[in-house]
Amino acid sequence: MGYVKNNFHDDSQETGQGAVLRNGKEILLQAFNWESHKHEWWRNLEGKVPDIAESGFTSAWLPPATDSFAPEDHTQSFVRKDIIQWLFWLCNNVGFQDFRFDFARGYAPKYVKEYIEGSKPIFSVGEYWDSCNYSGTKLEYNQ
Repeated sequence: MGYVKNNFHDDSQETGQGAVLRNGKEILLQAFNWESHKHEWWRNLEGKVPDIAESGFTSAWLPPATDSFAPEDHTQSFVRKDIIQWLFWLCNNVGFQDFRFDFARGYAPKYVKEYIEGSKPIFSVGEYWDSCNYSGTKLEYNQ
């Protein structure tokens, strides 16, 4: 997520580069869908930032970088270490402040706790769908 200045909320308090603290008045846009990884979504989205801000959104959840899933991606300590380093880098070098943990049902909460404690985002949220249909470990498409 990042800071977007718009005309709808002028009472924000910046606490650092790109900080978004809006006293509960933030409006988050999920800026991707199941198909985003198949297209040049980042480039598409970049051109829409002014329109998104003008619509009143203060932040946008960005799409996952890949379409990958494997249950052993989190049980390996070296994988968790790499994820933490990457999240830390996103916070301290790119300017991310918040994280959305996609498909949080697919891995243990203890891993999310480890990622949050290691990268220290301002805010984080997990996507947890308990009413979806699954084929083994894979989410059934188009529900």
